[in-house]
Amino acid sequence: MSRKVVSFLLLASLIMGVFSVSVGAETDDARLYSVYGNGMLFEQNKAAIFAGEGNPDSIIKVQLLNANYWPVRTGSSRVNSDGTFEVSFVAPAGSYEEYTVELTQDGDLFAKLDGVVFGELWLASGQSNMQFPLGQSVAGLEMMNINKKLSKWLRVCMEPAYPTYNGTNTIPVDPQNDIIGVTWINGEDYAVYNMSAVAYFFAEELMNELNVPVGIINSSLGGSSIRSWLSREAIDSDNVLKEKFINGGLYINRSDWNESQADIYLDMTANYNLRTHAYRNFRPSGLIWYQGETDLIYRIGTDVYAHSFDALQQMYTDMFDYGEEYFPIVYTQIAPFDYGEHALSDWNFNYTQMQSILPESRAMVTIYDLPLTYPESAGVIHPSTKQPVGERMAKAALGMVYGKNKTYTAATVKNYEIKNSSIYVTLNNVGDGIKSDDSFLNGFAISADDGIYVQAQAEIIDTNTVRIWNDDIQRPASASYACCTLNTYSSLYTTVDGEKFIPVSPFVTKVIPDAVYWTDKTWAECETDKAWHLLPDPHSAEFDTWKAEGAETELTNSSAYSGEKGLNITATNKNFTVKPVQLYTIDEGPKPFSDTETNWSNYGKISFMARNNSATDITLNAVRIYADAYRWYSPAISGTKDSSYVLPADGEWHEITLDLDSLYLFGNECGFTYANEKLTYTFKFELAFSSPESNANLSIDQFRFGASDAEAGTRYEADMSEADNIFEVISAMFTALIGFFANMFR
Repeated sequence: MSRKVVSFLLLASLIMGVFSVSVGAETDDARLYSVYGNGMLFEQNKAAIFAGEGNPDSIIKVQLLNANYWPVRTGSSRVNSDGTFEVSFVAPAGSYEEYTVELTQDGDLFAKLDGVVFGELWLASGQSNMQFPLGQSVAGLEMMNINKKLSKWLRVCMEPAYPTYNGTNTIPVDPQNDIIGVTWINGEDYAVYNMSAVAYFFAEELMNELNVPVGIINSSLGGSSIRSWLSREAIDSDNVLKEKFINGGLYINRSDWNESQADIYLDMTANYNLRTHAYRNFRPSGLIWYQGETDLIYRIGTDVYAHSFDALQQMYTDMFDYGEEYFPIVYTQIAPFDYGEHALSDWNFNYTQMQSILPESRAMVTIYDLPLTYPESAGVIHPSTKQPVGERMAKAALGMVYGKNKTYTAATVKNYEIKNSSIYVTLNNVGDGIKSDDSFLNGFAISADDGIYVQAQAEIIDTNTVRIWNDDIQRPASASYACCTLNTYSSLYTTVDGEKFIPVSPFVTKVIPDAVYWTDKTWAECETDKAWHLLPDPHSAEFDTWKAEGAETELTNSSAYSGEKGLNITATNKNFTVKPVQLYTIDEGPKPFSDTETNWSNYGKISFMARNNSATDITLNAVRIYADAYRWYSPAISGTKDSSYVLPADGEWHEITLDLDSLYLFGNECGFTYANEKLTYTFKFELAFSSPESNANLSIDQFRFGASDAEAGTRYEADMSEADNIFEVISAMFTALIGFFANMFR
């Protein structure tokens, strides 16, 4: 599935001309590998290593020439017996100066590189969201449409999406020393719009802050697994990881490798052999990594992924000669998508844990707050807002590698305390402190020992501490934040120099077995008129949060009970209904959105605030919770046996609480009384009102779901005095009769 989704990107992101290294052709006996080229960038103040092939035992010399053609660095070495060579010099400090590099074999010039610069070099790798081209991102498309030339001091190593091996598209069993078809470009080349959008905005931020040229090794492949980027040595040297691969059917013996049938996306070592190994002589400052969707979709397992990530970092540490320090990695959590129940939350928790293992060399950024708009051809798993992702990665790198920021990774839980029916969570890595964009905090939930999380209130009480509570849970056991598939509504950030930095990482304070995490219901806050929903491609989009029949709705400040807005309802008929939009229709009948929680059987009540703005009373005739397109239940108003409620014309706010453990089929209070177990599948939710006048006006706000403390089962509580018609009289008699016999045989 992954490969099909990203096929457009794989082609579009690297359609470009291929240019060769400028070579003085005095000899055909030596050559520089294709990963070197005109206009390339080397990491400043480290060894600038050149590699290639020549005549065994011959002398290779390299010299760095300045603008006046004076040599400022030189180096020499002898070609090995296998015909390979490496020659180097210590790179100068980064600057806005272009150099020329010349290489000779036994005095004969065989390679000349023009426009070489020195600065900060980073490797950008991962799968399709890293490969996603600049020209398709929101900001990049705007720049491309006006033919904007970018900085000439940005240098990018561009490789083919599918490098060839021996002139074919096969996958080698052994690591390759070179990549045919690589070219170096700079920001003034139009082809720069084919580079990774995330990497571009990362590099742009680094250039602005460090004031040196920045280079990017652009090496990603949509749909690729993490194991495809690992070397055989990295896997075989880790007995635990190797065993995990073997047990999971992921390990491929060297003798079993079939070069013509190997899978570049899923097979271990495939991308390392085909491309990564060729950069072994470069000395980048770190890696930016956007990958994980494939491993999550294929259910590889968080433990296998975390161990693979450890091996990846160790591999790069060894390859790039980092010695006692670990090679720095900045990585991002992945975009919201319908990966399956709790899958994204589990992955986010795993990413957080991975960062905590080596916090000095790993920085993690969060992106759940960003828009999910995507190019139709690329699929919903590829949001086109990439600029903030790259900029956050750059801020993380500036803090972790260059010491420029007070913090460099998403805030995580330091500790928590349960006190006075609240949970106090203290966070690490908060920079100047935590803040929210909104007038109230979203994304928090709380649970008792039963592991049923319900929406919670939260407040910031210190620069690094949040208080979380729900008045209905007096003995809380655990709190969570942003633990649902679409957590775009979560709103807690860290700050640096007074500005928003990175959203706080999703967390759960205590893992409760078989927990049911809270699913955000954007409509419940009555704050936004649009909500994003995931649908089969290409239908995902923003949809209305509320709709009405016989009335018009609008979110207004004057209708807010809390927060900035509330839902104002102006009737056009005496009878009218309002409902949150939870259904969609494409080809078949209506269905609930895949990211919408349809199982409400864990909740015991729903409460909301309502205010009658009219001159006459308005009646809430019933709240209807549909179990399918036709069958619905009405919950009783809490503390009563009535499913209706009269909202007086007093202009005051009233809290209406619905008892989900007292459900009446089709609103028949004189029939059986059902518990919330009937709500294992909720198809639709609507509020039906009536008014003596056709121009009724009311406001509703702040829907809250509460936990259940009632026993499941059907009850026989029909009261004849409540019967309003002959049907209810018969229902009451029948219910009482069934109840009599049921009690006899208990």
